[in-house]
Amino acid sequence: SDWLNRPLAEISREAANARHRLIGKQNGKYAANATMVALRAIWRRVQRQHPALGAPPTENVDFFEEKPRKTVITYDMLPDWWLGANSIDNPIRRDLYIWLLFTGTRSEEARSIRWAQVDLDTGTLHFPITKTEAFTLPLSDFLIGLLRSRKACEFTIAQFGSDCEFVFPASSKTGFIAEPKLNEKEVERFPCEWTPHTLRHTFVTMAENKVAISETHRRLLVNHAIPKSGDAHAGYNHPELDDLRRSQQAVTNAFKAAIWKFAYPQLPL
Repeated sequence: SDWLNRPLAEISREAANARHRLIGKQNGKYAANATMVALRAIWRRVQRQHPALGAPPTENVDFFEEKPRKTVITYDMLPDWWLGANSIDNPIRRDLYIWLLFTGTRSEEARSIRWAQVDLDTGTLHFPITKTEAFTLPLSDFLIGLLRSRKACEFTIAQFGSDCEFVFPASSKTGFIAEPKLNEKEVERFPCEWTPHTLRHTFVTMAENKVAISETHRRLLVNHAIPKSGDAHAGYNHPELDDLRRSQQAVTNAFKAAIWKFAYPQLPL
């Protein structure tokens, strides 16, 4: 952003309002609201140390109305979704969408994965910086295979070199896929409208309803904060990486069962 090096004191109420509307137009109301929430949080933290800074400029922002996003790829839609994803010509975007479905990872955290974070020998992926806290994700057999295919992808190597830093690279300022959007022709190949966040919803839905892994495991796998319930007993539960890996594998198996059974009935699960 062009505001990264801009002193907070120079961000006026008018500028905040205009930027909110601009982001809303270019990236959607959810992104616009989230940006202003982040600005407000940063401002208030600095204000605690420098009271003279005054009220945050977001007081002049009329936040867009947000409705709960309830979209999900239903169980019976998964085979058609899978076929749609595999019809995408660009293997980098194709693999990104599949990764998002099988992990429930936040879009930006997935798009910016570096190979330095990946350890294929131990089957883990470390996220040093996330929306909540750093965490290590255990990988299922399918996810390890997907990453190995990514590493060996001839298209990716030809475009970005064998020493490419990112798992999902792109010709963007960041070096990785910036906007994981489908084009008009690709949209028609899917059974419903969806976004990367839809795939996160789908992973959690599968984990809870088709696999029934524990709430603690569900939250840890998608890096959702564990709520402070006041239950002292809950605080004694500390799953190890291999415990989470078994749950990750169970969710992977459930997705494969839903997809392979109808999309590839001739193949074994």
